[in-house]
Amino acid sequence: MTTPNDSGSGEQEGEVKSLPSLSPEFTQLVITHQSSLYAFIQSLVPGDSSVDDILQETNITLCAKEANFEIGSNFKAFAFSVARFKVLSHLRDKKRHQWLLADSDLCEELTENMIQQPASEAPAQDHLRRCLNKLPDQQRQLIEKRYREGYSLRELGKIHKRTEGSLQQLFHRLRKILKDCIEKSMAIKSS
Repeated sequence: MTTPNDSGSGEQEGEVKSLPSLSPEFTQLVITHQSSLYAFIQSLVPGDSSVDDILQETNITLCAKEANFEIGSNFKAFAFSVARFKVLSHLRDKKRHQWLLADSDLCEELTENMIQQPASEAPAQDHLRRCLNKLPDQQRQLIEKRYREGYSLRELGKIHKRTEGSLQQLFHRLRKILKDCIEKSMAIKSS
């Protein structure tokens, strides 16, 4: 299907691509893993309003790559790998390298840890929530303003009478604290 303005020469903005027919088994796997995929994506880009879009792009790619997946193999690993690349692509496109968990090594580690969990669980998000609650109120509020409410460093600097550089350093330290806390929490749960 194409848009009314399509001249027939390649893809046009707003064009709807037709997807191949999917096997019932593959369709069921995609449906079963939606909540864990959503939680995984959300844990990698907390507070980003594009989580639904990234999930949709992930689903489209999964459907397009059905032929690359062998029924009976690890669908969750396959799906999370696609989701991870979609998240990294989103972050590159947005040039938002300051996200809480956008560190590519951590992204890789979270992927590995979450693949081990049943499809119905969303542990990384729970670990993040617990670790955020361990922070002092002022630091937690700064993180919420920055990552959930979308305040820029400049805006936060004006509000809190701090330089952008000092806020960058603070957020770097907070991301490290949260990363360590999440890794420790996930290691304890897996043992």
